[in-house]
Amino acid sequence: MKTSRVLLIILLLIIVFLLHSAGKQQVTKSELTDDPVGVTIPETKMFAGELTEFNSGCYADGECYATVAGKHITIAKGWSQEVVGSVIGTDDGMGGLIDHLGEDVEVYAQQVEKNNYTLYGNRDYYIKVN
Repeated sequence: MKTSRVLLIILLLIIVFLLHSAGKQQVTKSELTDDPVGVTIPETKMFAGELTEFNSGCYADGECYATVAGKHITIAKGWSQEVVGSVIGTDDGMGGLIDHLGEDVEVYAQQVEKNNYTLYGNRDYYIKVN
């Protein structure tokens, strides 16, 4: 009985490790290209860098964004009801990013154009404070 419990625990630890490791890999879809049907497939990327700016303008019908490693990341837009990712690792959600300026963060987002990304389009997108 103890042997089966130990094996189960080891198996669960391996699964957790593999899932955690998978989240750390660079995730990239094909470059912004057209598929045979003519639908553009957006590129998604995971990258890390220093959080150098946070703007909370979306509270007044504008755009909330962060700048990480020189890249603009849209976090939220005014009254938008679109599917959007999240900010992870702060005590105050998106507003807590202000307390982490100058720190390294991890980003998983959709590329809109060069150096311009968004958390819109997938609930899995995120900015993660380490």
